[in-house]
Amino acid sequence: MSKIDYITSVGMDVHKKSINVAVVLSGSSQVAEEWQLANEPRAIKRLVKKVKRLSPGEAVACYEAGPCGYALKRKLDDLGLPCKL
Repeated sequence: MSKIDYITSVGMDVHKKSINVAVVLSGSSQVAEEWQLANEPRAIKRLVKKVKRLSPGEAVACYEAGPCGYALKRKLDDLGLPCKL
């Protein structure tokens, strides 16, 4: 598989003060990493950097639809991590 064939999935449970994150690497059903971070801009920037380091190829994020996730989606998109509902 080439680097382009890998897609890392990032699932998020978003709350007003925190975000629970789980990362699954392409071709695996096992969670590679799981952690919680503050729902604030600096922590979100660090999240994107960490995901890009973990991912051998493309990464795509998603979150459960809700009022706390819309701002996060826009921020992730702006930082270069595509985010879907």
